[in-house]
Order: sequence, then C-alpha cells, then structure tokens
Amino acid sequence: LFNPLNTTTYSVTITDTNNCVSTDTLQIVSEGEIPTFAGADTAFCQGDSVLLGGNPSAPGPDITYNWLPNQFLSSDTVGNPMAYPATNFQYIVLTEMDTCTGIDTINLTVLDPPVYTVVPNDTILCDADTIQLNVFGGDIFNWSDSALLSNDSIANPIAFPDTTTSFQLIVSDSSGCRDTSNVNITVQASLEINLSDTINACIDSPILIGGNPTALTGDLYQWSGGSFLDSDTIDAPSATIDTSMTFYVYVEDSIGCNASDSVKVEVFRMLSHTPDTAICNDQAIPLSFVTNQGVEPLIYTWLPIDGLSDTTGSTTVATPNVSTTYTVIVNDQLGCLDTAEFNINIFDLAQAGF
Repeated sequence: LFNPLNTTTYSVTITDTNNCVSTDTLQIVSEGEIPTFAGADTAFCQGDSVLLGGNPSAPGPDITYNWLPNQFLSSDTVGNPMAYPATNFQYIVLTEMDTCTGIDTINLTVLDPPVYTVVPNDTILCDADTIQLNVFGGDIFNWSDSALLSNDSIANPIAFPDTTTSFQLIVSDSSGCRDTSNVNITVQASLEINLSDTINACIDSPILIGGNPTALTGDLYQWSGGSFLDSDTIDAPSATIDTSMTFYVYVEDSIGCNASDSVKVEVFRMLSHTPDTAICNDQAIPLSFVTNQGVEPLIYTWLPIDGLSDTTGSTTVATPNVSTTYTVIVNDQLGCLDTAEFNINIFDLAQAGF
C-alpha cells in the first residue's frame, strides 16, 4: 500500500534464477488540494444578483461542487451559480474529484438602495396649475412623462399635467443602486360657475342672483356689493337695489381651486321724463319718459286721461284746461312697475281791450 505525502517515483527490480534482471518504475502524484476559486469578494445592490465562482471555479472536467449554505442560489451544485441574498452573506464552495478536495470562500456585501424623500408624494392639483416636485437624497434622477415636466433628469422639476397622472421616478446613488417610486397627481376639474349674464329685477325688490347652484363644488363664496345683499358669503344671495348693478363672485373649493364670474342685474325703472312746466291756456305740451330695461311688452297707464292725445304709449300730448298733475304707471311682464308725475300749470289768457 503506497501513501506518499509528496509526489514519489517507486522502482522495482526483479532477478530470476537465470540472473535475468528486469526493472520498472511507478510514479504516484500526490495533489494536496483541488485549486478552487469561489470568486472575488464583491458588493452589489439589493435586489440584484451576482455570479459566483471563477472561470473556471476549479480545473478539471469531473469536479463536483457543493455550495454552502444552499440558500438564495440558482443551484448549489454547479461551478457558477447565481446568488441573490437580501443581506450580507458568505458562501463556501467545496470541490471534489476522486479523493481530492478543495475549498474556498466568498463574501458578498449587499448595498442598500438610495434613501430619499419625494415632496409632495401624492397630491391634488387645480386644473391649469403647476407644481414643483422635490427629491431629497439620491444622486441621479429619471422621471417618466417628460413632456409634462420642465426637466426629467433633475431633483426638482416643475410638473404641469392636464389630466390625472402618475409620474414614475427612478433614483440612483453613486454606487449605481437605484429605487423606483411613483408620484400621483390628481388634476381637479375646473371649477365651473353657473351664473346668468343678465338678470331683470324690479326696483327695490329682492332678486336671487346666484345659480342653482352657483358652483357645484364650491365651498367658499365672496360676493361684491355686500351692502345690497342679504349675505355676501353664501351660494345664492338676494340683491335689493334701485338701479342696475354688476355683482362679482369669487368661489373656492375644498382644495383651494378657484374661479370668478359676474352677473349684471338690470333694474326696471324710469330714467327721465318731461320736467314740470307751465303753459298758457289752450296750449299743448308733449309728455314723454325713458325707461331702463324691463321685460317687454310694457303696459302704460296714464291718469287722468283728460286732455291727453294718447294713453297707451310712452309719449303723449297734453292739452289740459286747468293745472293738472299727470301720472304714468309703467308695468313690464315680470310685474315690475315705476311711476312718474308731470305737473303742468295753466296761465290764464291775457284779456286785451281798449
């Protein structure tokens, strides 16, 4: 039985009875270990994988491999398995061929992903507004939807989406490790105000000037002309005025989106009429007046009717015999009315004689 510690050559010489001699040799090669390479210690990003072993991991075609521990490996019996541990890890590889063995160790360092914060994360944006996105941490940035950003490779781009959009962000650090997150921006529909352009009203009679509702999603209202309204902070106030006015409203919803609009209230009233006057007896004087707005047709009532050429229109000719106060009442189709008075004094004719 031969068991040399080192490579040794053994010789044997045989002599027979005829003194014939024969010699032979035997070399026994002793290999201490199989050269084994588990790979260089390495660092890689969390979530990635790394190839173990060398090229080759051990020489020879009939090498068997056994990687320990056998966790997080694509295979524990091949020369170059893929490893994907989530934390720092050490692997040992044992090689074997016949009675020869080998061993080596590799240390894997798992690098954490970049640490960063996105402000704001998810938010609501008013239609047609913009918002600045800010990333704190990381070294390299890559945003999706570049057409909706002022710059898709900086930490603080301006976003201007016109519809609800989810922006994907990839953040990388100096080690090449990266992480992905999403910023969801919900675009609030435009705040619509439902006001009439013009409302007809009666003089000194309350009229509702808001919509129904003024704004479907409105939470805060502020009207101009508060002294003429029953409230200047409600959806649909009532206005009481004696002359035409325009009211403006500012509306804001629960997230601060706002809009403004206006409504003109046209008050039916007399604007001007023939002034009081004095005439001689048997003279005639035209009487007329001008109204503002009103829903036509207008209805005219003249009192008294004595001495008037017409009692159904906005103009007439008066020929009174005595001093008279004429009153005209004008109604529109909303039931609004206004009145005017014409005072006509009569001078007696002078008496001529010799």
